[in-house]
Amino acid sequence: MSAGLRAAVLVEHGYHELEFWYPVLRLREAEADVSIIGPSREETYRSSLDYPVIPDDDLAGAAQAGYDVLIVPGGAGAAR
Repeated sequence: MSAGLRAAVLVEHGYHELEFWYPVLRLREAEADVSIIGPSREETYRSSLDYPVIPDDDLAGAAQAGYDVLIVPGGAGAAR
């Protein structure tokens, strides 16, 4: 169903773990191409419970990639 779908999931410091990881893992399970996007690809972003995520790309690169889906997880990071 999701094979061939290109999805971007945003990450920022203070992201909510379930709202980030659930869509990432479910979309990957459905064979979607999932990219994690952060303000900088050189930084490790930590959740509210200190779980680390290293993004695949930054916002500038993602803007030109043409994703089908954009997911913005909740938490303190969503406000940024």
